Amino acid sequence: NGNCDNNNGGCKSDRRIRSLEMPDPQHALALYRAGHATYCRAPPVVEQNLVAGLLRGTRYGCGQYDPSGTSSVALGRGEVEVFLNPSTEHVTDWHYDFQENFTIQLSGKKRWTLRQGTVNYPTRACTPHYQSPESVESQLKAAHLSTPEFRFGAPTDPRNSNALGNSKQIDMNPGDVLYFPAGMWHKVETLEAGVSLNVSLMAANYATAVCQALQHFLLQDEEGWRETLVEIGR
Repeated sequence: NGNCDNNNGGCKSDRRIRSLEMPDPQHALALYRAGHATYCRAPPVVEQNLVAGLLRGTRYGCGQYDPSGTSSVALGRGEVEVFLNPSTEHVTDWHYDFQENFTIQLSGKKRWTLRQGTVNYPTRACTPHYQSPESVESQLKAAHLSTPEFRFGAPTDPRNSNALGNSKQIDMNPGDVLYFPAGMWHKVETLEAGVSLNVSLMAANYATAVCQALQHFLLQDEEGWRETLVEIGR
């Protein structure tokens, strides 16, 4: 399956992404040939090797990885997406991710504009370019856990308090690899049509590890903590 993004390809004043999920590769290929950017998950053999290697090398998630995704004790996970940009009209506007990311430019050329965010170790992404009521509320609540003054919107808006310092531009050419951490604002412009890979790494946080361990400890007490909740009548 593939996804097609129509972003800034027709209406220059509307920078929001409109994403369509295609039922089969032929539909995605037809839209790609029509000029729409397309992305999809990489084949398992590519994804598993890249994710496993990077988790081991960075020790992210203690280097633990379960490619099946079924293990309840694996602390690290990840995915690899393939981005195909057929047109220089494509722009992915300002947003940040909750994953640690490595992007690999295979062909073509892209311009990345980066700016430091104010949310450290985010639990959710922030995607002003891809708005929906359910995502805006959940993203704001997650950001406010550490930065109560955070405002939803692009970091270039002077009314927002969601970025620090100045932005920096980096041009990605074939063979280049860029690492950008979770919470780093970025905007991506296609300068030359091409293909890129993005490896996203995710890991359990200390809060999750401690709470799960505490729950296991408390559940040993059958007369107290393991007792089921029952409403007490007034």
